[in-house]
Amino acid sequence: VGGMLGRQMGWWFRRRQLQIIYTAHGFHFYKGAPLKNWIIYYSLEKICSNWTDILITINKEDYELAKRKMKAKKIRYIPGIGVDLNKISSEKM
Repeated sequence: VGGMLGRQMGWWFRRRQLQIIYTAHGFHFYKGAPLKNWIIYYSLEKICSNWTDILITINKEDYELAKRKMKAKKIRYIPGIGVDLNKISSEKM
């Protein structure tokens, strides 16, 4: 809800050359989610994506769906779940 309100406020102030960047930390509509989530949240996210310059997703499922269905000017994927243990060692800490 906060992300939706923030993007709406940014849209109202667009004349000030603001860029609206939104990070989705997991859509409420996902494969296997209840139908009401798809009806409510998908519709709202799709509308808000029109006001979004950059949409950042943190998982592949959201990224693929956003690329197909959302209207943000740019859609990016940044892995945000988990830690790559191959990149971390006790020597580096």
